[in-house]
Amino acid sequence: MTTRSPLLMALAALVLTACAMAMGGPGPARGGPNIPPVIGTATPLPFACALVARQQGGNLALEGRIDARDAVSGTYDLTVRGPGVSIDQSGDLLIPAGASDVLGQASVPGRLADLETAMTITTRGRTVTCPVQQG
Repeated sequence: MTTRSPLLMALAALVLTACAMAMGGPGPARGGPNIPPVIGTATPLPFACALVARQQGGNLALEGRIDARDAVSGTYDLTVRGPGVSIDQSGDLLIPAGASDVLGQASVPGRLADLETAMTITTRGRTVTCPVQQG
């Protein structure tokens, strides 16, 4: 039977902790408040985004929104596909810190369940898919 020294075990625990911290453990983003992550990301982003869908009679109104906690620059893409519907909107974005903006809008016949919708934002070398919210 092999016994381990308590000092050796403590040293091993410290080394493992230091390695985990060096790999970038969770912590607040530099230069801004600790922001909840967008769905599908492991790291907090300087913005929150959503593709808001509202049923208005027989039509569906879609609105791409962004709320910037820090300044955000990059591009966005909004796509909508369905029976008789094929929409592609894209463009550059430059949103000042603390601002909100509508990136794209569309009104289409039908229901959300009948459509494929997506909005992505690319900034700082990362592409984020914004969640769809029914409003």
